[in-house]
Amino acid sequence: MSDPYQPPAPQHHQRRDGSLYSVQGVVIASVLGSLAAAVIMLYLNYRTMGNVALAQRWALWGAVIYVVLMLIATLLPNSTNLALAYTVLQAIVAYFLASQLQGAAIAYHTSQGGSLHSNLRAAGVGVLTGVLLLFLLLFSATLWTVFTGGAAPA
Repeated sequence: MSDPYQPPAPQHHQRRDGSLYSVQGVVIASVLGSLAAAVIMLYLNYRTMGNVALAQRWALWGAVIYVVLMLIATLLPNSTNLALAYTVLQAIVAYFLASQLQGAAIAYHTSQGGSLHSNLRAAGVGVLTGVLLLFLLLFSATLWTVFTGGAAPA
């Protein structure tokens, strides 16, 4: 008989039943909201699968990958064709990451009767991520202007 006043043992791999985002949904979100949306969705999938530690590790590495890609983007000249190519590149990276990291787990989840979120919901995550990133960009540009008097970075 267990002690009712004993706190529950910590569970590092909690199993939560729920829907996952498909690889296709991750790609759709990355097209609409950049690779950051794909990172968020893969993080959410890991959480839903019950692997909190891996979700946290992925969030860290996903953020690093995203920042590196954004730094590379700042070095590219402004061009509509390059912007389109860069969006396609992010979608390819999102597809590769989603299929390599979670493809088998998503397939297993669905084969066991698990459900997937709709691609419309994935698109919504992408759009919301894009809006959030735009807000953060405008906010940081405003702060830069306020604190530097509008001077360009050296």
